[in-house]
Amino acid sequence: MRALTTEEAAPRRRVIYVGRAAERSPTGADLLDSGGILAEHHPGIIDHVCDDGQVYVRFVGLEDEPLSDSTWVPGASGRYPALVLVDPEEWEAAVVSSSWAAAFPA
Repeated sequence: MRALTTEEAAPRRRVIYVGRAAERSPTGADLLDSGGILAEHHPGIIDHVCDDGQVYVRFVGLEDEPLSDSTWVPGASGRYPALVLVDPEEWEAAVVSSSWAAAFPA
């Protein structure tokens, strides 16, 4: 696992959100308990990379939620806050160990 950078951002790259749930999602115990918000270690796939470096990430299992497609802007260092690039084994572990396994096969 390593920080996602602008040099490595590309469509179909698999990432994991490593921030806290409250950083990007509307808060609420009911939403968090139901798995309907972006939580720590949530897997996603880069859908699109803009010319200015912004990436659009589609998060597994959140297709019907407001954060199904989130926009990320790189910091001054060229890294995207709270997004890490993962290898196939790390992706598989994140998907299989979560409630999103049935929503999006690895």
